[in-house]
Amino acid sequence: MLFRSVKNGYESVTGQINIEYLKPQGIEGVHGNLYYDSNRKLEANADGAIHLNENLSTSLLLHFEDTSKDHDGNKDGFMDMPKVRAYNLMDRWAWVSSRWISQLSVRYLHEERTSGVSGHSHLGDSLINNNHSHGGPYRISLETDRVEGQWKNALFLRTDKNESVALMLKGVYHDMNDVFGAGGYEVTQKNAYAQLMYEVDLNQHHNLSVGASVNHDDMDEYYQRGSAHSVPQAWTDRLLRLEKSDETTAG
Repeated sequence: MLFRSVKNGYESVTGQINIEYLKPQGIEGVHGNLYYDSNRKLEANADGAIHLNENLSTSLLLHFEDTSKDHDGNKDGFMDMPKVRAYNLMDRWAWVSSRWISQLSVRYLHEERTSGVSGHSHLGDSLINNNHSHGGPYRISLETDRVEGQWKNALFLRTDKNESVALMLKGVYHDMNDVFGAGGYEVTQKNAYAQLMYEVDLNQHHNLSVGASVNHDDMDEYYQRGSAHSVPQAWTDRLLRLEKSDETTAG
C-alpha cells in the first residue's frame, strides 16, 4: 500500500473512487437539462465550454436543486426527507501541450436543508407540547457555504520513460451553520494541501514514484445548548466554544 500513500495521500489505505468532472478540452458548446417530478423536486444543469486556442480552454458547470414539498409518508408528523435548495457552480481552465498540462478549477456551493416537524401535520400541537413545552415546533436547519480551489500541473521530461514532475495545490473554505430544535452548531474549516511528485519508468516491469505532501487544517467549532424557551434565530448570542484545532501534516 506504500505506492498509494505517495500518489493519493497518507490516509489512502483502501480502494480509490475517482470522480471525473467534464473537462474543458473535452466538451464544446452549451448543454443543459431540466428535471421535475411529482414530489416537486426540480433540478437544472447547464455546462458550456470555449476553446480559446489549440492549448487553452475553459468551461463553466452549473447545477441547481430545489425540493420544496414536505415528505411524510408514514404520517408521524416528521418529514421523512429534508427539503433542499442548492446552488453549485464550477469554473475550470485547462492548458494542454505536449510538454505541460495545467488545470485550474474554482468551485462554489451553497446548500440549505430543512427538516423536522412537517408543516402540514395535524400532529404538530402534540409534538410541540410533548417535546418542547411551548418551545415551538422541532425544526432542523443546515446551511452550508463551501469555496474550493485546485491547481494541477504536470511537466513531462522524457516521454520514452514516462518521466514527469507533478505539482498539485488545493484550498478549501467550508462554513456550516446548523440548528437542531433549540440547539445550534457552527463549524468553519480552512484547509490547504500541496503535493509534489516525481515518476519515471525504470524498465518494462518497474517504475519509481517519489512524492512529498503537506496538509494544513484549521477548524473552529461552536455549540449552543438549547432550552425549551430559546428562540432558534437568537442562538448565536449564547454559543459555547467546542474546539479550536490547527493541524499540519507532512507526508
